[in-house]
Amino acid sequence: MATTTTTVLQGPADWTPWYAAKRQYATIKGVWQYCDPDSTMATPLPVAEPSDDSSADAWKIWEIKSRRQESILKAIGEVNLEILRTVATTHVHLINRAEHDDPRSQLTTLQNHFKVTDQQRRLELATRYSDIQKKPKNQGVQAWLDEYSQITSQCIQESMPEMTETRAQWRFIHAVRDSGDEAWAQAQFLAMEQGEASDLLPTPTLQDLISRYQRTAPTVQNTTRTLGSFTSQSSLSITEPKPREHLDTDRSTCAEGRRKDFKPTSKALSQLIEAFENKDTLKKVKKAYKDAGIQ
Repeated sequence: MATTTTTVLQGPADWTPWYAAKRQYATIKGVWQYCDPDSTMATPLPVAEPSDDSSADAWKIWEIKSRRQESILKAIGEVNLEILRTVATTHVHLINRAEHDDPRSQLTTLQNHFKVTDQQRRLELATRYSDIQKKPKNQGVQAWLDEYSQITSQCIQESMPEMTETRAQWRFIHAVRDSGDEAWAQAQFLAMEQGEASDLLPTPTLQDLISRYQRTAPTVQNTTRTLGSFTSQSSLSITEPKPREHLDTDRSTCAEGRRKDFKPTSKALSQLIEAFENKDTLKKVKKAYKDAGIQ
């Protein structure tokens, strides 16, 4: 099951993945050069409108340039909103002032506030990686796996020693076992041992193991009982249905199977007469009677 996780800038540990996501977003929009803190490219200014006596070609060129400028400004505005949307509410005040009304100014301010040295970042990641080994009691399994995958991906990008060889795989299996899923962990221990002992069987990667567990992770279905389900049966008022009152009519039947008091309505008689006036219908009726042996 594929999941999409949005990184929210809450502290220095989030800066690198958050900044990478904003750079990718602006690049897709085609306006990163106007948002990059290290760039000096200015936002395009409005195109001067031609004079009334200008040629049709001049007006056409102006229209093309104006539309291009409008699309750039629109994309920059979307990047601006994306930045505001993914910054933690406790930090929005840093870029909520009038002087920070463009993405470049916002990114520069946030970079100065959150960007840390490589050594600081690695120490922070090491702490988060250690903490994520134990699933919080108030966190769902899928949420824990998403966070585990996110943190380990950042550790891999930093080439941290915890991610070398098969250390990360073994540690993840231990984390799952410690969370209470002994059966799954034992099966993966065996798969890892077989993979490391044989060149024919591939050793699962960390992401392979996380994906496997995401598909098979136990889900707890809480059955919520409503107050009504505990209502005592004795408190319910049960009323016996009243006996059906039958019409006091003569329901004896004649030989043809109709009640003796049967009288067709005038509408039914009219429809019957109209049907028998149709020769095709009459033939079908006669044939049906003959097939049924009715004289």
